[in-house]
Amino acid sequence: MDAQGVDLPIGGIFAVIAQNVFTEGPADLVDTFFGVNTYTPPNIPVPGNEEMLAFIEESGNAEYAEKSTNTNFVTGWVIAKLAVEGIRRAAETRSITRDSLAAALDALSGFDTGGQSPVLDCTRPGHHCGAVARPYTWDGTQLVAVGEYEDWVDALDFEYGLFTPTS
Repeated sequence: MDAQGVDLPIGGIFAVIAQNVFTEGPADLVDTFFGVNTYTPPNIPVPGNEEMLAFIEESGNAEYAEKSTNTNFVTGWVIAKLAVEGIRRAAETRSITRDSLAAALDALSGFDTGGQSPVLDCTRPGHHCGAVARPYTWDGTQLVAVGEYEDWVDALDFEYGLFTPTS
């Protein structure tokens, strides 16, 4: 579209709003990118990101350091936290099975990822845990959050795992 002279802003969700899109995309196009994500980029100093980056540094796995600058790395980290919490809660039943894990995850609410995502609530319809997204802008070097997740609850909603703008 750009090659044909069509001047349109480009919006996206999740993987489209990752640092590498802005650093590796065509310079004349990234200025028109905008979007929302339910995960906090690693450059934003929240406790969950600080924990993740400290783990990478302490583990001696330097090959992960570059990957960890991508929001998609945070996504994987949060999913792992969620899985561990589900297993921990399923273990409380003294029977870790597929069914007990599914029940534990389905009932999970109020799960704080240390700011790497909104507070997770898997009891929502469709069990989509991260039901709130927030916009991000690019300052030329890094992604910058526009407000807090709570600021966007009434404007950006994810029901049944689908993005549905409410206003």
